[in-house]
Amino acid sequence: MIVRVLFIWILFISSCTNSNKLKPSDTLFKEEDRNWEEVYAIELERALFHEDDFAFYFFWPYYLRERYLNKNKKPPTRR
Repeated sequence: MIVRVLFIWILFISSCTNSNKLKPSDTLFKEEDRNWEEVYAIELERALFHEDDFAFYFFWPYYLRERYLNKNKKPPTRR
């Protein structure tokens, strides 16, 4: 019994730890690089897979709006 407790205690003390503290500056993120249509499509797929009707109905209008905005974007003009 004591051996088990000692083993669990040693396992708990020597478990994996992360000594590096992350800062917001460690993450490089540009808002213009995010494809919201793709993000909402993934959320809709997950909602269907998990049979989560509320999540599907929540994300559906946002997906349609982003799809509409992406379809109406003008392609860059060539000079």
